[in-house]
Amino acid sequence: MSRAQGFWRSAIGKKVVMAVTGIIGIGFVIGHLAGNLLVYRGAAALNGYSRFLHSTGELLWIVRIVLIAALILHVLAAYSLTRMNNAARPHAYVRREPQVSTLASRVMRWGGVLL
Repeated sequence: MSRAQGFWRSAIGKKVVMAVTGIIGIGFVIGHLAGNLLVYRGAAALNGYSRFLHSTGELLWIVRIVLIAALILHVLAAYSLTRMNNAARPHAYVRREPQVSTLASRVMRWGGVLL
């Protein structure tokens, strides 16, 4: 088994993959937001941004491929981690009382599915 396979098969490896791909996704959202906010600076600024994007050529395709790969890896890692967690404890707790987790952390999985 190669190092990459061993890394992927471990729970820590999947969590690292989810973190890195999540950061890539957040970077895309921030960059996209910054580009869209140029609408408030006027048509010239927005058109300049559009020209910049069209001038990048193959670089834009590389970014698109990275984003698609990050999305696929993020979803696969989340699905695999969920299966690993369910396999580790096949029976649910009789009474589940969250101790220190927030509501946001408990519903994060469903927010990701909705997005």
